[in-house]
Amino acid sequence: MNWNYIIHIGIISFSLLFAAFLRARIKFFQKYLIPSPILAGILLLVFYNFIAPMLNLGSDYLGELVYHLLNISFISMMLRVTGKRENKKNSRRILAQNVTAVIGQYGLQTFFGLLVTALLISTVMPDLFPAIGFTLALGWELGPGQAFSIGSTWQSMGFEAGPSVGLTMAAIGFLVGSFGGVVLINTGIKKGWVGKEYHKNFETNKQKTGFFSRFQEERPIGSYLSTDGESLDTLTYHIALVMITYLISYALLTLLSKLLILIGPLGVSLADSLWGINFVFSAFSALGVKM
Repeated sequence: MNWNYIIHIGIISFSLLFAAFLRARIKFFQKYLIPSPILAGILLLVFYNFIAPMLNLGSDYLGELVYHLLNISFISMMLRVTGKRENKKNSRRILAQNVTAVIGQYGLQTFFGLLVTALLISTVMPDLFPAIGFTLALGWELGPGQAFSIGSTWQSMGFEAGPSVGLTMAAIGFLVGSFGGVVLINTGIKKGWVGKEYHKNFETNKQKTGFFSRFQEERPIGSYLSTDGESLDTLTYHIALVMITYLISYALLTLLSKLLILIGPLGVSLADSLWGINFVFSAFSALGVKM
């Protein structure tokens, strides 16, 4: 019986819970607003590099786990029911600002990544895979899921370390973004860059510890039931809906890949590339199910 996935999921879950405990108890983490997932990531980084090899635990399954969880997260977001926005004008302005910021970040990261790649190819590493420069934007902007997915596609094109490089870039991006972001947030609080309403929120106990009060009247409502538990549990219903949507996405990509293979070698390469952006097809499948 294969326990690999269960063991790795259990290790990740333990790290998250232990990190949440550290955040709730240690004042240093509360003062600098360090998120629990970042603490868990640092713990896992140490564990999988130094302790796991002693226990004969490989990290091969982590890449596949990231790949599938990324697609499932896109499906979950697309299936979510959102309320109507009251201030449409303000929403458009915020959307325009976000689009401008994202395009600027993609452009700068891609530019610097390709610039460094060109310098390395022209000097000390002439055999370097040209697309390695894109992993900077993939890892820093998109995250580990997309970096691993597209890196895996490039692996079949000659970039043997594609998945590892993608995950490494994402890890570095998380570390820089987390610690740099924490410094920036605290600087903004001290200098008054943060609005008063947000500043007050930082001072609350729930913001510092990461947990709400034990009193029921102080806890916010996070979700509503979709089904009657007598027939089907709501959580089971939602999991089934997400997984069926993921199965539809898989079937769609499989069918498309078989059609592209008929074209020839170019179609085979294109089909392999599409599996690297499975999250896009997952999102569109979720929109179709939602409609």
